[in-house]
Amino acid sequence: MVRSMLKGKSVPSKFWGEATVTTTYILNKCPTKKLSGMTPEEKWSGKKPSVDHFRIFGSLCYVHLLDQKRKKLDDKAQQMLLVGCHSTGGYKQYNLDTKKVVVSRDVTCIENESWKWKVVEENVRVSDDLPLIDELEDELYNELN
Repeated sequence: MVRSMLKGKSVPSKFWGEATVTTTYILNKCPTKKLSGMTPEEKWSGKKPSVDHFRIFGSLCYVHLLDQKRKKLDDKAQQMLLVGCHSTGGYKQYNLDTKKVVVSRDVTCIENESWKWKVVEENVRVSDDLPLIDELEDELYNELN
């Protein structure tokens, strides 16, 4: 199930831990034969769990930024990657800018879209090559002068 979650949205394998935690969370809310059709959570708590809050792992989402943390003309939301549910009732998202996992309840998920990991990696490779071109131009300039 972890492999399917990662491959389904082309999420890099460095997120295997988050995918494993999310898989466990999902399986605890699924009925099993061992418990006569009950879910592990239902057996433990005595209440049927809700799955209305489930979202697709690796989907793009927009997290609402609090008024206190933004200026007047700043964006009201930031694009992030959904990496699971949190025990507090919020969602865990990967901030693509800071490279950190944050938890928020104010999230809008766009489940049919995913982050273009391969395009970003190719752009990084191209930008890594650019300083070499600058160095060649500097050498040519120094030779001419």
